[in-house]
Amino acid sequence: MTEDFSLDVMAARAALGLCAPDPLLSEHGIPLPSVSQAAWTLLELHISDIASGKLRPEEGMHVISSEVIRPAGMAHSMYKRPGESHDIGALLMLEDEYDDIRRHELRAGSADRRRPGVDARVLSEAREWLARNADRDGLRKLF
Repeated sequence: MTEDFSLDVMAARAALGLCAPDPLLSEHGIPLPSVSQAAWTLLELHISDIASGKLRPEEGMHVISSEVIRPAGMAHSMYKRPGESHDIGALLMLEDEYDDIRRHELRAGSADRRRPGVDARVLSEAREWLARNADRDGLRKLF
């Protein structure tokens, strides 16, 4: 990870209220991004980690939900379907499937046979998302 990218991630996390702004950001003249841009930055980081195998699919979806979706208010958007503004609707539906799987496993007391299929679909969707959205010369769709 490059230093600039690390600073961008720090700024994004601060913009979403996940941490206090690090003084290093102001030392380097890096302003906090908008909520939308912060969401794009963290989505690119976490979805890349899923696609590369750095994060397991279910773990990656949990991180996206807790570090991006909820803090950015994307789940409560009234003018678009949740995730539509950042092209993650398909991933959000797969996160819902993980919720269903976890509930089934708690009731049944055994592993759900759907998990490997959902993992594969998350991995595939992560790679497709990167192909569709990565490296737009800094131009991102906004809320």
